[in-house]
Amino acid sequence: MKAIKTAVAMALTLSAAGCSLAPDYERPDMPSAARWDTVSEDARPLRWEQQFTDPDLQNLIRLGLANNRDLKLAVLNTAEYAAQYQISRDDLFPNAGMSAGVTRSKNTTGDHLHHTAYNVGANLSWEIDLFGYIRNQNNAALEQYFSVYENQKSAQISLIAAIASAYYTYVADKELLALSRETLETELASLKLTKSKYDLGESSELEMSQSETAVATAEISVANYERVLKLDYNSLLLLVGTDLPELTSLKMVTNIQVNPVPVGASTALLEQRPDILAAEHLLKAANYNIGVARAAILPRLSLSAAFGWSGQRPKDLFHSAEEYWSLAPSFTLPLFNLAAYGAMDVADIRKEKAIVTYEKTIQTAFKEVSDALKSFDSLNQQYASQQALYAATKKYFEMADQRYNMGVDSYLTRLDAQRQYVLARQGLVNTKLSQLQTQINLYKAIGGGWDEEAEAAATPAEGS
Repeated sequence: MKAIKTAVAMALTLSAAGCSLAPDYERPDMPSAARWDTVSEDARPLRWEQQFTDPDLQNLIRLGLANNRDLKLAVLNTAEYAAQYQISRDDLFPNAGMSAGVTRSKNTTGDHLHHTAYNVGANLSWEIDLFGYIRNQNNAALEQYFSVYENQKSAQISLIAAIASAYYTYVADKELLALSRETLETELASLKLTKSKYDLGESSELEMSQSETAVATAEISVANYERVLKLDYNSLLLLVGTDLPELTSLKMVTNIQVNPVPVGASTALLEQRPDILAAEHLLKAANYNIGVARAAILPRLSLSAAFGWSGQRPKDLFHSAEEYWSLAPSFTLPLFNLAAYGAMDVADIRKEKAIVTYEKTIQTAFKEVSDALKSFDSLNQQYASQQALYAATKKYFEMADQRYNMGVDSYLTRLDAQRQYVLARQGLVNTKLSQLQTQINLYKAIGGGWDEEAEAAATPAEGS
């Protein structure tokens, strides 16, 4: 028994003194990529509730976070990797167990033909991690977990962005449907007036045909936007993952305030965008796997031990039992294992691939932020011009409609004025929608929308 205690103490000392053969990790230099002017070096993304203030949109996002199936799969995937990490971490500690049994045997000679033995004891098995084989496996599993956790964050941010985009699209198409219906009502009234003039001989058959064509065109537009609106609703339904509540705060998309997105320094993107963090965690995991591959060609030491008591009767186990123990250290040294050396090359190559993936992820992220910033500025100017165009065409149409009703101008002039007015108003709606979509894209590009309190609560403590 004393020998077992001594062996365990020595094993603990060897394990604590074991070395790691993984190379020291150094973050790769930032690749050349797009830059942008920042408003503040310390700017941090707002939470989604602060960025998207519409009550209906906030309600839809909350429902989506609770019910979206893709996000649920991402959460379950994270939980699976957390369990796998725990399994890997458990390999660092001894495996211990209890045993109890009875043996009944028969002798062919001697006075006692039958022999019964009862025993109870414990066993212990442990691989001493001399060169960090197990610890590097454990650290690699932890980094893979962190990578999957960052992917879960990406999934949540993407879901928030998708719901916001679908909601704004729904509002915009609802406004365009209202415009189409308004145009149809105007054209029906115009057709009635034109028919009255035609019956009195004050209007030509050409003008009647033009008016009827305008009505039919407006009817087609109404039918089209009614169809599109149903598709928009179905898209929202899929994203939210449950029945949609009544959307009572809906308003014209042209009245929605486009909130500014706080964009900090370009280097801050490395610390807050989940896909970049996920790529770096995979790079760290690849770095640890090099240590695993190196340790695989070196000696490995295992320890097995058992002790207990045996007796001829159950009560002897607690009074006059015989004590037994065994200690079986095992030492293995790979001598001719070409596959292990090949695994080292594979580990090195996988790290190089992880570096390239990390660099590409950064470049893609910088491009997305830069594109969104430039688009946002351009769309602000475009929307101001679109507002001026809309005001001018509206005035033109009102004057042309009045002059046609008074018999001063032809129906063709009125029709052209209305066409320009409708196109300008549609352009105003679509430009505003583009502004909102760019706001969403920029917010997503900088890695915004994550709940830091939830992150702190869900992240396991690091350790090996």
